[in-house]
Amino acid sequence: MIVFQGVPEREGRTLVLLGDGREVPFVSDGAGSVVARWVLSRPVELRVAARFGSVLITEAEALSVRAVADEAPR
Repeated sequence: MIVFQGVPEREGRTLVLLGDGREVPFVSDGAGSVVARWVLSRPVELRVAARFGSVLITEAEALSVRAVADEAPR
């Protein structure tokens, strides 16, 4: 699981995390920030976007992530 945390530039906007055809909303953490949790099951390119009804405004920059399995303890 990857946790994204940030502080919105403007209050009252719906922010989402997009990737792999899915959308995960950012929610308040109760301390002035917002967080979104993404369960990583395969490589994905993630973007933050603001949702205005049916319209999405996406960030230009994306983050490419992939899961790497942990090695067994020695």
